[in-house]
Amino acid sequence: MEMDISQYKDLFITEAQEHLDALNKFLLSLENDPTNLDVVTEIFRSAHTLKGMSATMGYDQLTELAHEMENLLEHLRTGDTPVTTSVVDTLFACFDTLGAIINAIAEDRPEEIDFSGLVSEIRSVTEEPVAAQPAPEERVVVEPVVEEAAPPEPPPEPEPVPAEEEEPALVPPTAEEPAPKEEPKPAVEAATGVLEVDENDLRKYAAIPGTRIMLLTVELDKECLLKSVRVFMVFKKLAQMGEVLGSMPPVEALEDEKFGSSFQVAIATHETGERIEKALLAIAEIAKVTVVTVHEPKEVAGTGSTLSAAKAGDEAAPLSVARKTQSVRVNIARLDTLMNLVGELVINRTRLAQIASSSNIPDLREALDQTSRLTAELQDEVMKTRMVPVEHVFNRFPRMVRDLARTQDKEIDFVVEGKEIELDRTILDEISDPLIHMIRNAVDHGIASPQRRSEQGKPSRGTVKLSAYRDRNYVAVEVEDDGEGIQPERVFDKALQKKLITEEERRGLTSDDVLRVLCLPGFSTSEQVSGVSGRGVGMDAVKSKAESLGGFVLLDFEPGRGTRVTLKLPLTLAIVQALMVEVAGETYAVPLGTVRETHVISPEDIRTVQSHEAIFLRDETIPLLRLDRLLECSYELNGAEPFPVVITEIGPRLIALGVHSLIGQQEIVISTLDKFLKRVEGFAGATILGTGRVALILDIPSLM
Repeated sequence: MEMDISQYKDLFITEAQEHLDALNKFLLSLENDPTNLDVVTEIFRSAHTLKGMSATMGYDQLTELAHEMENLLEHLRTGDTPVTTSVVDTLFACFDTLGAIINAIAEDRPEEIDFSGLVSEIRSVTEEPVAAQPAPEERVVVEPVVEEAAPPEPPPEPEPVPAEEEEPALVPPTAEEPAPKEEPKPAVEAATGVLEVDENDLRKYAAIPGTRIMLLTVELDKECLLKSVRVFMVFKKLAQMGEVLGSMPPVEALEDEKFGSSFQVAIATHETGERIEKALLAIAEIAKVTVVTVHEPKEVAGTGSTLSAAKAGDEAAPLSVARKTQSVRVNIARLDTLMNLVGELVINRTRLAQIASSSNIPDLREALDQTSRLTAELQDEVMKTRMVPVEHVFNRFPRMVRDLARTQDKEIDFVVEGKEIELDRTILDEISDPLIHMIRNAVDHGIASPQRRSEQGKPSRGTVKLSAYRDRNYVAVEVEDDGEGIQPERVFDKALQKKLITEEERRGLTSDDVLRVLCLPGFSTSEQVSGVSGRGVGMDAVKSKAESLGGFVLLDFEPGRGTRVTLKLPLTLAIVQALMVEVAGETYAVPLGTVRETHVISPEDIRTVQSHEAIFLRDETIPLLRLDRLLECSYELNGAEPFPVVITEIGPRLIALGVHSLIGQQEIVISTLDKFLKRVEGFAGATILGTGRVALILDIPSLM
């Protein structure tokens, strides 16, 4: 009866994507340093694991291509084939095709992807150097085992070696009792040497009370297809039951399936041989387990010690039986539901706080304080579970920059910083497309050809830097280049030529308006449409996405020296701190991340600058925006009365929001506006107050 493994598809897709990310990183490292065989080994391991996973799930196309890629990597690893540009390109083509197949599996598309040309290309590289060697099936032999175990005579057939030659070596004398025969001892010593357990190690582990040292022979079914997968499962189970001291063949040979149908493992454990045998036989396709005890403890129980805590001298390392780390993969939808429930809890907490403030019940206030503390801790933990390092997105871009640079004959160093900075998973999934536009702009418009850079007195190799860092309640993601910079006049002339602005608007533009013009739909400085730019959707898409996420875009440039585009994003889209203000009896929320300070001003503090109201604060001129007039409220303040203002900042720009009163700081749960209301500028969303009323959240960047 076959087991239904379709239930594991989502887990397979997740893990396969992780291996693709690793392949991408290692392939780029290999291209930068073709002599680094350690990188080749890492690539080989990722491809090998992906092949095993795919075969287990029954994805034949993925298994076949991973196997062909593995063959090529084997030739690179042994030195039969040198690492050249064409070989690296072939490996990148394999990586792209693997990604396409995995995407088809994820989307349940039954289409077959034709990669026969790629297979022919791989075989053209691998077959010529190894034409005189055995066929691939014959190449997977136990030669490493024969050399390391050093049997007296080489066996005529590779398969029987583990079963017939290694088993006698598992009859060792105990550590403290004389052996009935002297003949097995050299074999035990040889096995111990191969397993890297010398006499000192034996004494060290034997000194730990209750510890047994065992040598296990594990035999697989003769028809086992994925031997490396079964080996992994055996090692994983043994690591849960004790400390794995070594194996024969070595781990690398086991991963490469360079062994027959059996292998040996040495383990130090508190468990009995029967329990070890039973646990391993529970693994599918394990035919037989033979246990030989090298050391039997004098005291098995009553010592009160564990393998991880007991030590024999300072050198004794803690064993793995008590070092279990557990993690659980959770669907993002469950985290969304959990966050929504916490949001409802925050709203009700605010409601209770209002009731407590209007009632004089000491017990209620005391209970509410405790509830508020617990709610805050719960909220903090839920937020942390949703946070993911930006590395998961950043790792996609080195390959993209490499391909763009080669397409345009440019030399570019791509630098990534701050990969450990964390963002809410929902936001992280949304920023990939804006970053693609920003990086493409840096490569296409920013970095010039090596010849032009040399003429400008710059190094022929340009630099594009992608970085992330925390900035108060925001995460800033920057793309910076040392290229051409931006020439404002050229940008404005191009916008006028494309009829995106009028002659009158053109005359009033300054360098502060460059970003606004660049973000106009349809604007592009490219003369012709290419696969990279020219359609005028780049910066427009960046600005739209940033604003939809509650963030904003900043631009800093110097003509001829470079450009820096900064994407500022909130840490989360769910719960934020806000300053609550009141205008004409209505409550509005100002995100606290944009608030610099508050003041109360008098009418005489207001000045008129270029027909607009402004205030002067510590030698700064700050534009004044009265919210009652902007929102066309029926009630406006008396012109002679002082009123509070909220000084908000977005990058270098400041604006003073005139309100009727300040309510105070409060945590709010953000709810997005309906698609019909999203067109209304000035509002980033809404929140439900403790009273049950709805308050709109002001979108400060759009007000500027």
